[in-house]
Amino acid sequence: MAEPSASIRLQEMTWTEARDALDRGVKTVLVAVGANEQHGPHMALGTDTYLGQEIAERTARKLGDALVAPPIAVGCSRHHMDFVGTINVRTTTLMALVGDYFTSLEHHGFKTIVFIQQHGGNAPAMQAVIEDLAWDARSARALHIVPWRYVPKSYGTLYDLERGYHANDVETALMLAAQPPLVDMGKASPDITQRPDLFHVDSHILQQIRGPYESGRGGLKLLSESGAFGHPEKADVAYGEQLLEDICTNLAADLRKIVDGSV
Repeated sequence: MAEPSASIRLQEMTWTEARDALDRGVKTVLVAVGANEQHGPHMALGTDTYLGQEIAERTARKLGDALVAPPIAVGCSRHHMDFVGTINVRTTTLMALVGDYFTSLEHHGFKTIVFIQQHGGNAPAMQAVIEDLAWDARSARALHIVPWRYVPKSYGTLYDLERGYHANDVETALMLAAQPPLVDMGKASPDITQRPDLFHVDSHILQQIRGPYESGRGGLKLLSESGAFGHPEKADVAYGEQLLEDICTNLAADLRKIVDGSV
């Protein structure tokens, strides 16, 4: 008798292996919702997607009875479009993708579909579609998770004007732990904005760039020529590994309570 598939990645399973997982009681699926946008000259465009997928997979392994769907690898990244390679999708496009993921997984019998929002620019679309799904779902529930909410308080402030808000030492450390071949520390250098007046910050996430486009330039380009807003050169892989583990441990514990119905 063949052993069940050892993979937790839905895209690596056959349809019969996915069916058998459902039959064994695996009812939870995690979906990373990332982006393809610049992360400075030292990190891959897919950074948000890679980190979201890493968090999804580590969390699923900690749960022990969850699968990981293929990531949604594009997001709402209009504020990065001055940097070559960035792919932006409209809010309605991302909402449709998330909705179709949910509908497909619900159709097959999965009960808890967890969307891990790794890219801050996806927040408005995610909040809107999750609210819609809460009303429209027939048999499953959609959860909207922002990993930064699971960072222990002992880490202090991860993002501010001095430390930076994008591709800084925190994100770079996480990528060094998750996907080291996609980080070139030789190209990591500080870039701290001299224009804090151009944006506002809600908690630790850069939410919107203020002001009109200037001479065809706008978004993050107004704040950072390199796209790395912070001190990526200070990134430490051990810090990144510990932060990933702490986030995923806390997230798995929270999801276990939700799935088991204790909260």
